Amino acid sequence: MSQIEVNTQLSKPLIESSDSDVEINELPKDTKSTKPSIEQALQYCYSWMFNTKDPQTGKYKLLSFWKTKIMDAKRFGIPLYQHFKFIKYLYFLQFFLFAISIWYCMLYGSFEMIKWNFETVTFANLQEKDLFMLVLIEVSFYALYVIWVLTVRIKINRIRRNLSSKRKILNPGNFTVFVTKVPTHCQKQIIKEYFSVYGEIAEVHFIYKNEQLIKKCIRFQKLRINKQKLLLYKNSIDSKKEEKLKKIKARIKKTDGKINKKLVQLKQLGSKKYPFSGKCFVTFRYLNSCKKCLKDLDYSNIRKFFSKISCNSYFRTRKFQNKYILKVKQAENYDDYIPKNITFSNSKRRTRSVLIALFVVPMIIFSSISTKLLKPLGNKYLISFTIVFFSELSKFLVTKFIKYKRHLTSTQYESNKLRFILISDSLGYYIPLLISYYGPHFFIQVSQIVFVKSIIVSLLTPFKNILQNKIHLGLKRYYGRNHMNNQLSLNKYYRPLKLQLSNLYLNVLRIICYNLIFFTIFPLITIPCSFSLIILLYNHKYSILRQYAKPFNYGNRINMIVISFFGEMLFYHAIFNSSIILGISFRESNNQGKSYILATLLVLFCTMAYYSLTSIKFISKFCCKNKILSKKQFMKKLSEKDDYFSIGKPKLYNFSNVSKLLNGEKINEIDPNNDSISLISNLQSPNQNQNKDSGSSSGSVSGFDNNDNDNDDDDDDSDDNNFQIDHNDHNNLNNNTDDENFDNLVPLLSQNSSESPPFSLLDTDENNLTLLKNNIDEIIDEESFK
Repeated sequence: MSQIEVNTQLSKPLIESSDSDVEINELPKDTKSTKPSIEQALQYCYSWMFNTKDPQTGKYKLLSFWKTKIMDAKRFGIPLYQHFKFIKYLYFLQFFLFAISIWYCMLYGSFEMIKWNFETVTFANLQEKDLFMLVLIEVSFYALYVIWVLTVRIKINRIRRNLSSKRKILNPGNFTVFVTKVPTHCQKQIIKEYFSVYGEIAEVHFIYKNEQLIKKCIRFQKLRINKQKLLLYKNSIDSKKEEKLKKIKARIKKTDGKINKKLVQLKQLGSKKYPFSGKCFVTFRYLNSCKKCLKDLDYSNIRKFFSKISCNSYFRTRKFQNKYILKVKQAENYDDYIPKNITFSNSKRRTRSVLIALFVVPMIIFSSISTKLLKPLGNKYLISFTIVFFSELSKFLVTKFIKYKRHLTSTQYESNKLRFILISDSLGYYIPLLISYYGPHFFIQVSQIVFVKSIIVSLLTPFKNILQNKIHLGLKRYYGRNHMNNQLSLNKYYRPLKLQLSNLYLNVLRIICYNLIFFTIFPLITIPCSFSLIILLYNHKYSILRQYAKPFNYGNRINMIVISFFGEMLFYHAIFNSSIILGISFRESNNQGKSYILATLLVLFCTMAYYSLTSIKFISKFCCKNKILSKKQFMKKLSEKDDYFSIGKPKLYNFSNVSKLLNGEKINEIDPNNDSISLISNLQSPNQNQNKDSGSSSGSVSGFDNNDNDNDDDDDDSDDNNFQIDHNDHNNLNNNTDDENFDNLVPLLSQNSSESPPFSLLDTDENNLTLLKNNIDEIIDEESFK
């Protein structure tokens, strides 16, 4: 470990940083390596598209689709309906029915793509030029499909091989240095300016002191356990002992008052801003910059820099004119130091009917009026554009309103967003066409406009990601603000993942049910108008699934873009033909119209199968990447020290009570000799075990104070003492059986985030909040113990 003596003036080292290096933005989202069986299952299911790697020989080979076995996929935990062989058979059936329906309409029916006026065109009067156009359209469509398959396969192969070599390099700990002995009055901008000479700084994360919050949480836990014991004792008392029962009731009420008071104290304490502890993380954007920083500090153990620290006038006194010794080392387990600030939520949720009344209904009125006002112009594309515009505007307003209000959890937000989009599409495209009395005159123009819009969106998707810098923000989301430490990994990956996947399956069933309704009931009432609804349902289907099956690497991201582009071309090709067929059959009055309806139903079945099966395909891919572990498997992975939930060397903690709490089980009493306070030390010091191995006897938590020199100042020692644990309190807690279930309070013991936001109990953040709040409410409620 290297040391730097810093006066009140910190001069910048003269070192130039080169940008020709591995950038932290290149870090894929699946840096957390999944289990080998999951990776094998993923390659196994999609082996027709990718070159898979043989686990025995280690060589890449192209596994034939026809040699796959359903039982092998079942061994990997993949259900039958998610097996790609089953899905691919249905794809073959879809193309077969699609081809039959097209040529059936050519020989016996009408085809409006050639004759835009509703005239009957049979095979007898079909011109050679028109027949050539039809053949050219079909050949070009299947050629694009083949190009899509080859492009995805080549691209995914190349990226998978590159990721295997980069995964070891692209570790956030390799880009980050841990700095201690920073002046407590120092600001982030000063740290950025000082370390920026080595290269571009991606993030500076300060660690704040929150020992008071931890003590308050321990006292609150004692009261909660005391009340639980009182309730259990009350139930065990015989009914004849009325006097004791009354006393117990009085004590329970008294305990309730104490719990409420302590809860108010926690809220008040959480709203405070904690002081800076003098320790921080500095993350560079380039790997070479971090190496240069460590190398320069190693060569100059005692280097004096002279540049004035900019601080508030309150601190510009002689007290801070002393020398500070900054200690810098490589951050091994970066994500352990970035815990999540847990809060409660008391906000009310708005109903779907209010949102529909606020946005969807005005959109219907404006779009319907606009179609009637623009009727004299006679421009069908202009009227169709207004319909698309108002429907898209309503969808945008509804989704943004839900997002910014933050009154739903992540899974509830996604589920409700799906419903809102379906409702806005159905009302925004179906009812305006029905009210305007234009009927089949507009759904072709609407489909063309939406088709062009979908192509533009698909092409601009990668540029949008670059502009918003989603890769860099994703790093902060996974290893910063929204990333849980190892104590909360169980809460994040075990129970909520089941809830999310269950909601995904429910949404797939809803999509299929909506398709059945839209493809059967609506066509029977007003056949031509319903296709505008079908087009928009498909148009937004990928945008919804992109938020569920988020790409975990560059291969999946490219795959998603390519599938969204060519998949929509496939669907619109089928919709275009089927809408024309329905438009003609709607006007036919003879017996020949029955044959048109039969052919149309075949096309409708193909499009519905494609829509539903594509959804299952993406969700099966999502399930393979996020394998749900059982409780026994989860504990086994932790005992094997498998790097499944965090980057770097994981730390083992006591998850027994947390798993029981999340599974809804009753918490048994723990041995009083159990070290319950060790969770606090592990929370603040994943490196404490390393200090014990080295023979250090210091009580410091950070793991860096053991190398302090005797010449350290008093201010530095006082900063370190703030992070030490009171061993007297530790022994008292061990002797008290009220701390048996202290593990349940792990979410409350997290430190502040990098920006030190207030511990507000009015902000909501995802499922771990509601889980914690519900469990505490159940324990406090007397009826839950009867």
